[in-house]
Amino acid sequence: MQKDRRGHIFKIAELIWHDVSDKVIDYILQKTTVKTMHDEISIATNLEISVSQGLALVHKGQVGEWVNHFSQEQSALVEQNVKSTLSPWV
Repeated sequence: MQKDRRGHIFKIAELIWHDVSDKVIDYILQKTTVKTMHDEISIATNLEISVSQGLALVHKGQVGEWVNHFSQEQSALVEQNVKSTLSPWV
């Protein structure tokens, strides 16, 4: 997904809305960058206080980086939930 964000977002958006304009895809691309999500969450939740307490809601945005933050038990729960949620489509 990182190599072709536009293409993947387009596929997901088409699944949901069937007919999607480039303007909508551009808006989704802009709103789903790590910087935008961090900035908007900071405004909405006073993230500066949370970050100083070690409670950042948006991390680096690197593929696979989540493994540095979850225990083995948490990772297993996430994997189980993802598989059960996506099972009709995969």
